[in-house]
Amino acid sequence: MAEKVLIEGAPIRQTVQQWPDIMDFMLRTKVPRSSYLQWGDGRVQNTSRYYIAQGGKPLFKWMPPLKDKTEWRKIGVESGWGVQVCNDIKDATLPVEFEYYIREVEKLCLGLA
Repeated sequence: MAEKVLIEGAPIRQTVQQWPDIMDFMLRTKVPRSSYLQWGDGRVQNTSRYYIAQGGKPLFKWMPPLKDKTEWRKIGVESGWGVQVCNDIKDATLPVEFEYYIREVEKLCLGLA
């Protein structure tokens, strides 16, 4: 998406909203075996693909305590945004939250202008 904006001068918002391939919106996160991923109220596999989605659920990494500590560490993945875990493309059922991707493309492209 950013490439089309930079090379062709395409408008950011229109480019993101009309992008044809949902796979280009996919992100991934990974935690070691000693940790786990929590999506909403449940756990998902340690390496998970997801996209920022309207109506999505929060995704967190739970990491074991640091040395001399007892409390597990909870780290937000894409904090403030809901995500749809999509390890199987058939799970891509929620609409993409275009505002997130528009902001990301703006960060990449407008800083170079």
